[in-house]
Amino acid sequence: MNKTSIEQARPPRLPSVVSEADVWDLYFLLLILISLMPIWMFQYVPTQDGPAHLESAMALIELSHADPGIFRDFFIEQWRIGTNQVYHLLLVALGSFLPLLLAEKLVLSAYVILLPLATRYTAGKLSLITVQAIFLIFPIIYSPLFYMGLFNYCFGLIFYVLVIGLYFNRKRIPSRTNTIKLTVVLLLTFFVHIVASAAAIVTLLIIAGVEAFDSVRKAGHKNHATVWHRKELWKEALQLGLIIAPTILMIALFFIEMSAAPRPPTDAPSGFSSILWEILTSFRISSDKLRVFTTFSAYDLLIAIPFIVLIVTTAFIALHQDRQQKVPSNSYASLLVSAIVFLVMFAVSPDRLGEIGSVPDRLILFVLILAILWLSTQSFSNQAQHIIGTLSIMMTVAAIASKIPVHAMFNYDIREYVSVSQYIERNSTLLPLHIKDDIIPNGLVAMRPRVRPLPLTHAAGYLSIDRKLVDLSSYQARTGYFPLQFRDDANPAAQLSPDSNPSRYEYRPFRVDLEKYKQRTGFAVDYVLLWGYSGNDNSDDVQSVIAQLEKNYILVCKSAPRALVSVYRAK
Repeated sequence: MNKTSIEQARPPRLPSVVSEADVWDLYFLLLILISLMPIWMFQYVPTQDGPAHLESAMALIELSHADPGIFRDFFIEQWRIGTNQVYHLLLVALGSFLPLLLAEKLVLSAYVILLPLATRYTAGKLSLITVQAIFLIFPIIYSPLFYMGLFNYCFGLIFYVLVIGLYFNRKRIPSRTNTIKLTVVLLLTFFVHIVASAAAIVTLLIIAGVEAFDSVRKAGHKNHATVWHRKELWKEALQLGLIIAPTILMIALFFIEMSAAPRPPTDAPSGFSSILWEILTSFRISSDKLRVFTTFSAYDLLIAIPFIVLIVTTAFIALHQDRQQKVPSNSYASLLVSAIVFLVMFAVSPDRLGEIGSVPDRLILFVLILAILWLSTQSFSNQAQHIIGTLSIMMTVAAIASKIPVHAMFNYDIREYVSVSQYIERNSTLLPLHIKDDIIPNGLVAMRPRVRPLPLTHAAGYLSIDRKLVDLSSYQARTGYFPLQFRDDANPAAQLSPDSNPSRYEYRPFRVDLEKYKQRTGFAVDYVLLWGYSGNDNSDDVQSVIAQLEKNYILVCKSAPRALVSVYRAK
């Protein structure tokens, strides 16, 4: 066989079916899997409000049974058409046939998966040029708000991103169907979280305003700012008004309902007018905003600062390129303007507005999401795109790696906390009092003045779901924002007080009278749990509690190995 025959006998070479875009898509999927590791590597996901969500879901499930037992004496269901209840709905739905800890992991995994996918979807509805830019979404998945347990808000971010994508999809393909989709998803955003829906409305208004200004400017330059052109602008403004009107109506109804509903005593202003006054009088520029990039440790800044530097540097490169080209480009400047507006709001915002806490932590996420979406529409050289993608992957892996030891240390603490579970009878009442709530596991550096998240704050929720306990410290059952509510005649916020003033038991100084609670309600506080009591705290509030325990309770156990938890049972 000659050489020509051999070459003819060889199978033809197939063209490569794996493109560079496919490789980056594979990296994207791998980062999603890596991001799930902190949730599934350990028994507990250490968040501040997570255990409170779990015990509320457990109580709601028990109330749905034919015989709810002790829970009927203390709680009522409060499902309503409102906001801040989707996470509980998901937990109740899954927890009805799965262990609640597993249900929590599944729901949180959905958030970890859906936020990057929603960002990828929205970037696709824009002129996606730099796919590597959307990798920047991964380092912000585990934000401080996630570890504070504000999961409804976290899911609200997903809907916020989707609203932006649907808006630009409607601009690209105007149709009644796309208009309805945008209206419905924006309305659903309200039901997930009111702040996310308000931010979405503000963003749409800014984007529409920038686009209208740009349209008028271009028409003026071309000398054809006709009556028809102005009519088109008014038509678009009217359509946008109709899209956001249902959500604005729901927000207004929410404030009206909250203003009219009886509220537990609090120092925070309530009602729309009070919150508006606080907005106008308490905004200030603070140098302490860097703390929004930390969770449990100052070491988080070692990742956060390079992350911010990468975004800012990439943005300056994109702006410099646009200026050098001096040609009109579809740069989606409205996204950049929106990011700048939210950045200004972040810079001057107070820590709290009414009963909405962690305001800067919430605003910075909108800034970052908008900046990431804008960067995805910018054109960079292949080398720059690879650098952006590589650094994003490295930062994501570093961020996840930094979370693993933190989760491990807090799981050690939580396991000690719940180790006393066997000494508490099922279907009992429990009052946890945290003498020292800021115990930091060895190896973590406290980032002051941040005092949260503290994953042990509501750790009694783990005991509640294990032993079917009524946790008298449940903040969700006394705020009115959640689907579980204390009955008035058993509400510890009022009935546990030693006098006519509101009781205080979630944070120090404590104001509790265990005997009076039984006299007023007919229900005893079966167990009292002390966390972080070393026996040498001479504060008046602690000594008052200790005196009541010595009189009417007996010590049944201390946790091992550090004796951080003491459990007392009523005599």
